[in-house]
Amino acid sequence: MATLQVFSIRDGAMAAFNQPFYTPTIASARRVFGDEVSKPNSDMGAHPSDYELFHLGEFHEDSGSFV
Repeated sequence: MATLQVFSIRDGAMAAFNQPFYTPTIASARRVFGDEVSKPNSDMGAHPSDYELFHLGEFHEDSGSFV
């Protein structure tokens, strides 16, 4: 049974969530998020305090269900 973790990044300045993304683990999502807010030339890196990572749940590939 394959399970993917579902995340979204919230932009506090825009009061909006970005399109969800999927990773195999919570740790990998934290790494992706941390890398992006550390890039000085990215939108997120320019204002890192505006962004938060949200764990939305799990997607089960075998059943197509979200938990």
